[in-house]
Amino acid sequence: MLSNPIIRRYRFSQLRPQQAWVFGAVYAGIVLLVLFINSSLYRYEDTYYQTSIHLYKGLFVQFAIIEVFLLWLLCPANCSTVVTREIADKSFDFFRMLPLSAAQKAVGILIGRNLFCLLVAGVNLIFCLFFAVVGELSGHLIAQLLTILASIALALNLLALMLSLMNYKKRKNTSIPVLVVFGLFAFGPVMGSLMDLAHEQKIETTTAFFYTLEMPLLYVISMCAVFVAIWAYIGVLRRLTYEYEALFSRLGASLFMITYAAMLGGLFYKGLLVSDDPDTPRFFWLLGLLPVAIVPLFAIRGFDRYLEITRTTHRVKGLFGRLLINSNILSGLMLFAIWLVFAIAAAITAQAVGVELLWLSLIALSFSLVIWALVETFSLWKPKNEKIGYLLSFLAILYLVLPFILSGLFENPMLLLFSPLGIRNVFNPEYREISVLLMPLVFNLICLVILGLCIVERYFDLVKIRSQMEQQQ
Repeated sequence: MLSNPIIRRYRFSQLRPQQAWVFGAVYAGIVLLVLFINSSLYRYEDTYYQTSIHLYKGLFVQFAIIEVFLLWLLCPANCSTVVTREIADKSFDFFRMLPLSAAQKAVGILIGRNLFCLLVAGVNLIFCLFFAVVGELSGHLIAQLLTILASIALALNLLALMLSLMNYKKRKNTSIPVLVVFGLFAFGPVMGSLMDLAHEQKIETTTAFFYTLEMPLLYVISMCAVFVAIWAYIGVLRRLTYEYEALFSRLGASLFMITYAAMLGGLFYKGLLVSDDPDTPRFFWLLGLLPVAIVPLFAIRGFDRYLEITRTTHRVKGLFGRLLINSNILSGLMLFAIWLVFAIAAAITAQAVGVELLWLSLIALSFSLVIWALVETFSLWKPKNEKIGYLLSFLAILYLVLPFILSGLFENPMLLLFSPLGIRNVFNPEYREISVLLMPLVFNLICLVILGLCIVERYFDLVKIRSQMEQQQ
């Protein structure tokens, strides 16, 4: 691993004696300060630490907070500025040309960029484990805490790296001071929660179900974090391999939707099976819709892809349909179809009211079509007008927020049905009338007609381009 040239490069910069001893001294000062304050409280404040066991548990909590700060905040902050710093240092082109695989580059960045931070975290972890053992914390609780610490740290660092690769900026921008301030304000609440956790140890025996498998709650949370980490890692590999492509391919988006719905189904399965509460399937349906609206934003097929389709088509006849088949709208429809399959399965499992799912599906589809149409309009019109994105973003914000503003102004909660963010009101018994539920469908249909005209116009432009190519040949 140390033979990785990226790790070696960061090792020389981060472990320089004139730099390493400064940050090492800061950490040593923090450790001594924590030990001094707690030992003083134990000696002179009998009400704070009654026994030495309470003292050790308190020290475990405080070193655990330092570990969380290092692995969950500082390391992701370092990963989030990798590309920004490479561009600012004019070394990004050299980084691209390194004869390394995408996986080697990802590992090199994750470890190399955080090399000193990981060394400090390793030393701090020794303190955590020592005080956990002498504080008589159970081995099961320690194992659960280590698992969730590692899994969430991996997920956050990979997400930060992926976002860094997606957003290239021309200037240095570090968020470390902001994280320090945030850490100082969050120290008290986090410390109080961990102190309660260390003293009561109730979380150790708290279990949750994944389908029919019962396991400790912290392991379930860790499993969800690993799921996020896996897909973030895939996203990092894709960005390093296909730099100018969308984050999701059509196949990748479909696989993500299937695995997401399967994970969500595992978390809700027991509740769907035994619960008589109608809110359980409703919550599952609404959570399942999130990727349907969000993933297409990261799977946009650009205008160049449509031009490629026109060039590879042997004849003009049927080109319009082929463009539609390869459009961003059809990609979104595939995700919606996957959601619908899992939603129907959840409804059957929970014996939910089928009419609720029917209306939710219709209204959610209409909202999704408008969102996908905005994405398609942006993709097709951006080469003609680079500023079109600002207008479409403004319209999207109005589409989401304006119904809430009007609902407050006119004191009419029914207007919330006209926003995708208010789709949960479909389950409101006051809006069960067909005339009320049809209103957002009609409104979305009008929006689709307007956007559809813009999309069709650009499709015909592409057909004309292909026709001119045939005439020239």
